[in-house]
Amino acid sequence: MKTAAVILNYNDPEATKGAVERLRHFRAIDDVIVVDNASTDDSARKLGSYLKRINAEDADGGPDRYTLVLSDRNGGYGYGNNIGLRYACEITGTALCLI
Repeated sequence: MKTAAVILNYNDPEATKGAVERLRHFRAIDDVIVVDNASTDDSARKLGSYLKRINAEDADGGPDRYTLVLSDRNGGYGYGNNIGLRYACEITGTALCLI
């Protein structure tokens, strides 16, 4: 069974990177999905570069483990998390998703 973690970011890429770093050692988590909730700073650029780098570092020949999903608007905490959960269910094939 595949598992995914969703991390929501809004204008705080450094804290988000810290959360991703803590999850890098959890092999029970197959996918880490970072949702940028329409940040007004350069979070999306910073996180995109960071996730690209760690995908290359952690490459095992399979699909990328870390993904950045951009929200079209900041609809709040629940809205952003639902974007990540939908991505996990529909794109990564995570077995159990509660939305």
